[in-house]
Amino acid sequence: MSLQIFTAHKSENLEDFRAQKQGELQLTVFTLILGVATVLFALLGVPRILPEEGHQSFYMGFYSGVGCCVAVISLIGIVNLRRLLRDDAALKRERTKAMDERNQQINHYALQAAGFCLSFLLYAGVLVVGLFNPTLFWFCFAAAMCYSVLTVVFRAYFTHKL
Repeated sequence: MSLQIFTAHKSENLEDFRAQKQGELQLTVFTLILGVATVLFALLGVPRILPEEGHQSFYMGFYSGVGCCVAVISLIGIVNLRRLLRDDAALKRERTKAMDERNQQINHYALQAAGFCLSFLLYAGVLVVGLFNPTLFWFCFAAAMCYSVLTVVFRAYFTHKL
């Protein structure tokens, strides 16, 4: 669903929907490359940036784990999208499911609720963490500001696109 946000538009026919899914496939290939790059960074970049042994092994494990997860999930998505693009009947079923207004409303409400929770948690983080750690305060503050700016930018973008 996450990548569908950037490729979604009203598809008038099956060929438009196929083009939309091909765009989604390209974004999924990009996330696969990003996952592999993260693993390579973990193996080659982290030892050069962090010469200390204690933190080095933690960050190497963290980045390689995240990179592997992103790469595997992307690979599964690529396989599923390629299978979908080959089968016209499955593509037609997927289009019907994607164009269903109930599913669109569910996705809309889920993203809206997640955004509200994120705003609340960042606000609480700014208030509480700011008392104990200035670095975390500025991180939460910057994240809240970025979220607010991105909300305005994407609202303007989708207002013009839709």
